[in-house]
Amino acid sequence: MERIGVRFNPLDHPAMLSIPAHSAAPDEAPTSSARLVRPIQIPLAMFLVDLLRPSVVVEVGTRGSVADSAISRAAQSSGSACQYVALNPWPQDADDADDVEGAQGGQGDAEASGAADEKVADLAAALAQFADGSIDLLCLAGSCPFRAVHDFERLEPKLSDQGVVVLPDLAERRNELVDIVDMVGAKRLWEALADQYPQHLLLPSGDGLEMGIVVVGSQGVPARAQPLFALTDADREAFARLAARLGAGIADHEEARRLRAEVADLTMARQEMERERVKLARDQAAALNMETARATALEVGLAGAQAYTAALESSRVVRLTKLARASGMVLRHKGPVALSRHVGQWLLGRRGYHLNDIASENKEEVIHPSAAVYQAWYETQRPLPGDLEAQPAASQQFAHRPLISFVTPVYNTDPQALEQTIQSVLAQTYDHWELCLVDGGSTKAGVRETLQRFAAEDPRIRVQLLDENRGIAGNSNAAVALARGEFVTLLDHDDLVEPDLLYCVVEAINQTPEADVVYYDENLLAADGSQVFPLHFRPAWSPELLLSSPYITHCTIRRQLLLDIGGFDPALDGAQDWDLFLRLSEQTDNVVRVPRVLYHWRMVEGSAAARLDAKPEVFERQLAAIRNHVRRVTGQEATAWWYAAGIPRVTWTPAPTHVSIIIPTKDKVEVLRRCLSSILKKTAYKDYDIVLVDTGSVEPATHRYYATLRREAERARTRVTIVPYEGAFNYSRACNEGARHAEGATLLFMNNDMEILDADWLDELVRFSNLPGVGVVGAKLLYPDRRIQHAGVVVGSAGLAGHIYYRAEEHVAGLFGSVNWYRDYLAVTGALHMMRREVYDAVGGYDETYDVSYSDVAFCYRATRLGLRILYDPFVRILHYESQTRDRMPSLHDMRVAGMELAQAIEEGDPFFSPHLSCRHAMPQLKRDDEPTPAQMLERSVGVSIETLKAQHSSRVELAAAAMSVGAKPQP
Repeated sequence: MERIGVRFNPLDHPAMLSIPAHSAAPDEAPTSSARLVRPIQIPLAMFLVDLLRPSVVVEVGTRGSVADSAISRAAQSSGSACQYVALNPWPQDADDADDVEGAQGGQGDAEASGAADEKVADLAAALAQFADGSIDLLCLAGSCPFRAVHDFERLEPKLSDQGVVVLPDLAERRNELVDIVDMVGAKRLWEALADQYPQHLLLPSGDGLEMGIVVVGSQGVPARAQPLFALTDADREAFARLAARLGAGIADHEEARRLRAEVADLTMARQEMERERVKLARDQAAALNMETARATALEVGLAGAQAYTAALESSRVVRLTKLARASGMVLRHKGPVALSRHVGQWLLGRRGYHLNDIASENKEEVIHPSAAVYQAWYETQRPLPGDLEAQPAASQQFAHRPLISFVTPVYNTDPQALEQTIQSVLAQTYDHWELCLVDGGSTKAGVRETLQRFAAEDPRIRVQLLDENRGIAGNSNAAVALARGEFVTLLDHDDLVEPDLLYCVVEAINQTPEADVVYYDENLLAADGSQVFPLHFRPAWSPELLLSSPYITHCTIRRQLLLDIGGFDPALDGAQDWDLFLRLSEQTDNVVRVPRVLYHWRMVEGSAAARLDAKPEVFERQLAAIRNHVRRVTGQEATAWWYAAGIPRVTWTPAPTHVSIIIPTKDKVEVLRRCLSSILKKTAYKDYDIVLVDTGSVEPATHRYYATLRREAERARTRVTIVPYEGAFNYSRACNEGARHAEGATLLFMNNDMEILDADWLDELVRFSNLPGVGVVGAKLLYPDRRIQHAGVVVGSAGLAGHIYYRAEEHVAGLFGSVNWYRDYLAVTGALHMMRREVYDAVGGYDETYDVSYSDVAFCYRATRLGLRILYDPFVRILHYESQTRDRMPSLHDMRVAGMELAQAIEEGDPFFSPHLSCRHAMPQLKRDDEPTPAQMLERSVGVSIETLKAQHSSRVELAAAAMSVGAKPQP
């Protein structure tokens, strides 16, 4: 404990060490305009009251609860006969508006002036209760207006001959904690008083503020206070530090009191929860009904599971037979070396992509599984009865147990389906929920009776009956207004939810407390509730996917965020959920996926779940929602249309940028000529140049073509630059060399075996590469037979990184949605991808540790680590005559380096893929329980354990960092 000075010791005033009484009830909260007391002010106030021993203390400007006043708490805790009076805040009148106008640009009006006059009258009436010379200590707290100097004249006669004035909130500098008007008003009053009364001092009071003390009484400084006024600057600083320490202890004490009150509240809540358990019998009956339905579904799915197993076994025999036949032909005609290459390609696929596809006769059943096959798989991912029984107790242990409000608009629902919906909510294993049902004037018999019956049985079910149908959006907004939960869960009036939906959601919220949206997988439910059917599985948060599909559909949303964006838009009724998700994407990226099928969307007549064209008027509203979103994000007017059924496309004028197209090449002049000709003849976008990186061409025809290109460039007919590359071929180094010679602010890396199909390909790449948060944009690459070569890369597929939809038809769709949807991935192929130069620089270019393969995947993966998104654009369609210049078989060196780089991501699972889908196949299909994990496939591919790979990667990163610190170039 510090002692300050030799003549004055604050510890001689033990009141400074005491904890003051809290003058408000424990649950009292300050008003929104109240300025909270800083901990340092309470010991200072306690000390001052004990030092001056005032009989009457008056405080002006408490702004609400006196619990927020340090002077009040000191006076009430002093133990002496001290009278404390709090007056209203300082009045603001027309003169104040004139004074402030210069600083704020505001102007007073007649109404404001009238209100100010009334406050001035209130202050004068409040002062009338005090006799002249009766106030010993006057504290001027809160906001001091500009006219405070004039108002002080009304207060001054009331001060005693020992009177002292305290201004606790003087700013010693501009600080975000102090309003500029308050600061100027307080300063102005302090300067006036300091000029008039020479006996004054300033004490630091924390957060860049000072407490001003002025002796205005005719007797001068009281004898007990004279050592305080004699303090040096250093003594005052030490005194402030002591007060800060004591104040921190008071703050801790009050926090403990608050926590004790919270514990009492929680205890009461637990008791209330125990009382609600009287409904256990009804809940058990509902759970028994669900278990009966599950047993029936298991019986139905058994035959499907057996058929599925037989189909896979048949597929395996067919694949091995085809491999044996092809291998025999290769061995006879090309020899053993070619045979080893053929088998290697079959095992790893080109560039590491498995061609482990299924036999054509079984393909449709596996890609689009029947209800029986899907039902059998679906039952395997549901929790066991014992798990569900343990969840109620486990949910009590969550650190955060938010109230979740189901919001359900109701209109002419089948009463039996409505009852099933409510029963699925009652069966939730997490109990802190409410169900808000708003009926939009239903005319069907039994609907309102069902709602009222359940509301009477359970207080958590809240019902509002409207006089008219406001549509889906209007009824939903009414349900949101009825809700009280921290989060709301969207639930249609005839759908079902799994009993552990809320348990999984709250578990995710506890793991990611900043989550604003939590979504999950769902499937389709037969109208009679007897069967479920597959719907596409969802990736992790993918904002660009929302341009193609409202893929989130039903989810849980933070209620305040939903209110902040205005809820559902009635003008877009029918497309209101898509519009809502697009607006949410503009406000938050705190979106969490729970990869479980937790929601069942019923396919009733007239529902969009049953038929895509069930509500044709909705199509134009969906396009309007997309156009509105693009306009808000880009500031550009957008055009949106239906490219095909269920496939929207949107375009807008791209921001102008110069694009440098970088193409590594070597010989095979006919391949290069086809590529350049298609670019030069078909590209509508004009602001680009081409950088050819020649990696060792030796054929005379190639150099003759180069000479032609140079002559055309000299005549300003083309902008083609040829950059020589020397040394052993390294794909990454060739790309980096091209980037060094590129002029553009936007870089497009491209193989030489491409052929452009559509004139707007470059416009499309440019517009999406400039979207906020997008780092790299890739394209749909097609083989000459129009089958897919590239539509995005899944990390972990085939052991390292594989092309999804490889060799599938161009417009395929299935368990992972459509190949024609915009999507975010962890990577896209470097055969053609675009980025802004700032992205290239931030990543550090291509890693030249790689020889040929996987450097593009590593580049994209590092961009995602910087918070950027990797976008696949299905409307950039380009033919790819793959591997015509160089052999694309990945080397073991590249595979091991990539294995180190991607080991962590592979072990955790690619977030932009679904853990329910197989990583052994390019075409998305249900994962079998007995197939190896991506981590196991990686270990088999490179012959090293994944733990070793992660350790090697950590060592490599540390070595690179050490090399950079000494200015050396890290070695591979």
